[in-house]
Amino acid sequence: MIERHRGLKPAVYGLVLIAQTVTQFNTDLLNAVKRSDVATVRFLLAQPRVNINIKDADGISPLMWCADRGFAEGVRMLIERGADIQATDASGTTPFLLAAARGHTEVVHLLLEAGSKPDVQAKGLGTTALMFASNFGYTEMLDELLARGANPNAVQTDGATALMLASQSGQAGAVNKLLAAGAEVNARHKDGRTALMLAAGSGTVQVKNVTGSNHQAIVKALLAAGADVTLTSKNGRTALTEAGATDHNDLTPHLLGAGANPNHADPDGATPLIYASRSGSVTAVLWLLAYQARLETKTNDGYTPLMEAALAGNRETVRLLLSLGVNREDRTRYGLTAFDLATEKRNRDVSDTLQSYTPTTQVEDASSVLGRFREELQRAFSPNDSPRPALPAGLQRTVYRTTVGDIRIEQFYPELTTFWGDFAVDLGTYVPASASMQTRRYLLLCERLANSDWRVTFLMLG
Repeated sequence: MIERHRGLKPAVYGLVLIAQTVTQFNTDLLNAVKRSDVATVRFLLAQPRVNINIKDADGISPLMWCADRGFAEGVRMLIERGADIQATDASGTTPFLLAAARGHTEVVHLLLEAGSKPDVQAKGLGTTALMFASNFGYTEMLDELLARGANPNAVQTDGATALMLASQSGQAGAVNKLLAAGAEVNARHKDGRTALMLAAGSGTVQVKNVTGSNHQAIVKALLAAGADVTLTSKNGRTALTEAGATDHNDLTPHLLGAGANPNHADPDGATPLIYASRSGSVTAVLWLLAYQARLETKTNDGYTPLMEAALAGNRETVRLLLSLGVNREDRTRYGLTAFDLATEKRNRDVSDTLQSYTPTTQVEDASSVLGRFREELQRAFSPNDSPRPALPAGLQRTVYRTTVGDIRIEQFYPELTTFWGDFAVDLGTYVPASASMQTRRYLLLCERLANSDWRVTFLMLG
């Protein structure tokens, strides 16, 4: 060092040493915050000439590094020393947004206290801290942001809101907090989807395993807040068809109960019944039929529910559809039957079922068949009978409910009693013995036995 500056006057040489020392201080400060080294950061910040807003080659300042790493003590010291809380990196991101995106709630609190604005939006997509907190389920951060006046209806450039992000990512807690704060439940994304559509069409098993999400709880919360099930996105889907397309068959009764159209078709002609048959959900098929879904539905290519079930290898759904009296000889626009599709897939169980199944001819009056079963079930669920009569043998395993707890039926209001192939079906409404006293749907399904007798095989209480 001495040799390098030989010949310089002492005063000039001293300035060179000071400049070199300050440069080293700045470099060391960046390195110290990256390591969350409290002692070194404190020492360096005490030096009068250190540049607390120095940026590295990527344009990131010490405060940005602290915010990104969640180094709260470093943030506190830098703020006290006067660091620029509005500094941005090359992409325009501030320390506040970095901390929010990473879920560093304490750092977010410190920056808010220092004057960061809760509704600042990132350049480009326009994401806010509230959106980050909602998307990732940082509920404590969410609470503080809302308490400080963050706008729950701020919109990204693509039209997404915090409620949409929380609904899509399966953050039930965040959804409830946003709804309580006045989030607009029917706001539309630029693609036309709502929070309800995003919840219904997201949350695959993979996502649920990662986040512990509960999309059924989210859908129920959105519906309770007035989500409109009749809205259609730009791709022609409703929340019900979004759920069907992603195998969210557990959402079917909730969406139907809120008024979803069971016969809405996507642009390719696929209806919820097509999707349910494709996924092999017997329960979803029956729920849809309970709400008058049309069995004769077809896609634009001529695929029926039976064909979709056969193509996917769903033997039980194939048998149910055959029992309901669908035409196994229907053909696609290319002339293929359900049997052809199953054979091409080498699914022997399905092709054998399609070939050998023989429906039973109905001769009785459906009302006479079902009347006694309806009365038996009414007595079994009546709150006025004590002790209650037992349900028919085996029925306990096939009672599907959409409400929690004990369902007690006061009255049946039969709307339709008919035969579906080998089944006798009673569709109607009932009034549950609950505080709401809302009318709900029921489906009573009886199957003909080999000796021509009948048994209750399925009961759904919506």
